[in-house]
Amino acid sequence: MKHQIEIQRLLAEVHFYQSPTDKSVEIIEDVLKNPNLEKNQSIVFELRAELAEYLIQIGEHDKALQELKSLVNDQSALLGPNHPALLESLRVLSATLKDMSQFDEAQK
Repeated sequence: MKHQIEIQRLLAEVHFYQSPTDKSVEIIEDVLKNPNLEKNQSIVFELRAELAEYLIQIGEHDKALQELKSLVNDQSALLGPNHPALLESLRVLSATLKDMSQFDEAQK
């Protein structure tokens, strides 16, 4: 199953760089809907982070913000406050809030 997820992940990346990027979002959303995925797997966190990045790139900041906040909450609960993946998600969340002119929220 991990092999299939990696293939879909690469396919999403190819679509992101060579075709309409909304296809990348669709691919990752479909992978994340798989009921066999354990929500605490590191690859799931990585896919969710990539989904947020793709959403930002296509201008869906509100949806990206929602995904990032959910991701940060899940990572914090499961990985702890000093995990590198959580810190990277917090960086992206802060930058997204800044880009949306939500400066007070970005500083939290």
